[in-house]
Amino acid sequence: MKRKILIIAISGIAPVVIVGGMVLVAVNRQRHEPTKSGDTGITLGPLPSVPAADEQEAKVQSGFEPITLQGTGQQATKKFQLNAGGYRFSLTHDGERNFSAWLTDDQGNNVDLLANKIGETNVSKVVNVPRGTYLVNVGADGNWTIKIDRP
Repeated sequence: MKRKILIIAISGIAPVVIVGGMVLVAVNRQRHEPTKSGDTGITLGPLPSVPAADEQEAKVQSGFEPITLQGTGQQATKKFQLNAGGYRFSLTHDGERNFSAWLTDDQGNNVDLLANKIGETNVSKVVNVPRGTYLVNVGADGNWTIKIDRP
């Protein structure tokens, strides 16, 4: 049975060999010249284990402690710090009238409308933000909770 073999060699890096969809990497990193028969004398081993991108991302994000903000009626929350990236804002409200919540930066600029609902509310929204200091301006007639965590 014939198999296609692809050898990728980059100067200063161990060659990578792909045989029948299986990726192998040279474990002997000395310079090798092929013989007339094509044998390079390189010993091949399996590709080294590398954590998946989502595992690496989880490690980076693991330092974030979720934030919970609570109140009643119309008010601005306390200020909080966020690093750049995506955050999930989960909001609840038990009132009967309009419930609105604006994410606002430390300059007073509205960044994103998190909620604008009538009556009891239970919503989530993911927002990407630059690093900075924020607060949420809440308009409500009942009790509300805002939880901020990583998606």
